[in-house]
Amino acid sequence: MKKIIYILMVSVLAFTACTPLDDVYTELDKKAPNTTDVIGQENITLSEKDYKELELKNVYFESEDQAKSLLPDFLKKKYDFWTKGSSVVVNYNLNNLPSNTSYTLTDADYTALGVSSLNSEEDIVNFLETKFKNTKKGDAVTLTYLSDPEMTKYTLTDADYEFIGQGKFKNFYIKKGPYKKEEERVKKISDILLKNFPTTEIGAIYKVYYNVYDGEKKEVFSLIKLEEESIQVDKSYLLKDEDYTLVGNGKYKNFDVRDGKPEAKESVIIDKINQILKNNFADATDGTTYEVKYKVYTGKPEMRKMILKLQGENWEKLSALSYKLYTVEPVLKTSTFINTGKWEMPYVLTKDDYNTLGQKYPNFSGKNKKEKEAAYKLIGRFLTNKHPYESAGTYKAVQAKFYLGGGKTETSNVNFIFDGSVWSAMPESVETTLQFGFDGKTWVPDNTIKYTLTTADYELIGNGKYKNFDIRPDKEEAKIEVRVEKISKILLNNFPDAEEGQKYLVTYNYYDGSKGTASVKVIKEGDKYVLFEE
Repeated sequence: MKKIIYILMVSVLAFTACTPLDDVYTELDKKAPNTTDVIGQENITLSEKDYKELELKNVYFESEDQAKSLLPDFLKKKYDFWTKGSSVVVNYNLNNLPSNTSYTLTDADYTALGVSSLNSEEDIVNFLETKFKNTKKGDAVTLTYLSDPEMTKYTLTDADYEFIGQGKFKNFYIKKGPYKKEEERVKKISDILLKNFPTTEIGAIYKVYYNVYDGEKKEVFSLIKLEEESIQVDKSYLLKDEDYTLVGNGKYKNFDVRDGKPEAKESVIIDKINQILKNNFADATDGTTYEVKYKVYTGKPEMRKMILKLQGENWEKLSALSYKLYTVEPVLKTSTFINTGKWEMPYVLTKDDYNTLGQKYPNFSGKNKKEKEAAYKLIGRFLTNKHPYESAGTYKAVQAKFYLGGGKTETSNVNFIFDGSVWSAMPESVETTLQFGFDGKTWVPDNTIKYTLTTADYELIGNGKYKNFDIRPDKEEAKIEVRVEKISKILLNNFPDAEEGQKYLVTYNYYDGSKGTASVKVIKEGDKYVLFEE
């Protein structure tokens, strides 16, 4: 309607007077609303379109600093005619993903801790609490540090002593004789472990506890490591299809070593290989050594090998493996620790866990956000069943694997929080707020919160009768310092978690002979609020 009126005015002025056009425009400027003096106030929530305009790859800011850096130009463009004193509250999404800092300990770190390596949970926690004391809940630190290698503890049983011929007293006699030397004891212990744990990987370390007697019985331990020695062989032989047929394994042409199957016992396989070698190499001479390679089925096809030596009429298995005395040497380890209120390693989902969660493979499908969110819900239910009685607000970090497609798998640490009844994954982003004020040139981040005193506030400071400040000249509250002190008490009571530097614009009622309202700006400094002067 205003546009129509202005056009009519132009027509009237143009056709009823001889006023030049410059005068016409001057007259219009006087009558048109002044859009250069607008002091605006707005509360906005950013849309997906806004994030794209800000050239962000996600629909959230990576940090508050990034928001403070990018939003001023965005607001200047959006509110180009607003003037000094204008303010905008911007509701936006902020990255909520945990940070992950990688750190390798230095010589100075070990010296400061008074240790040469980190070998206990206490050592690691002490270091993290000292070095990363400013991290927030959910943040991760991937730490590379020296630590003693992992070792398996084992105590010899009565059956073990029987196996090595020490069943009568169930100990090693070390006062004199061969077992006085630890190396001789280790030879016997090696035989025990090779029998008990035939699939142990080379390099495995055991801390073996056993009894000795030197006039009195006591328990000692030996540190030993599984090593492979080189054995000279005369021939290497790969079993053929007809070999498996010869021993009754022609259908699948392998040995089925799954639990419960006859060939799960190595002695059965040795007997069958004996039959094959005797058939194929009847002219082999005593002492001949063959390396035989053969196929097994463990649930999937695998290839194994065995070294056998002809001793008399039979081929006997030779072991290239033996346990040797081991001296501890710290090794580099890399582990991830999560701040869940305390430093701890994430819970790593096991193969059984994935099965429980209905997964065919030990991972989740994570090709897109929807699939990952579905996986998070499953893990949340899993945690609810596993930890139903934790306190609300408790954090748990879970390490899970996600299949991304194309043969690629990603390992992620996901933080979950308990609300008192269910566990939920921490969202990728959270909505938060920034306030900006226009200083005439730029939009400046301003954390000022506007607050109006309530009846309860006046009652808190003893002003409940009239619900105002009496600022008449002869009254104590005429001094701004007195009012600010009382306002400080109110704000500390109402907002105990406010951070250092938080500002409030507080509106209050006053009485100076008549009733009125006024506002004062205060800022938190330490344990009180003080007058803020711009």
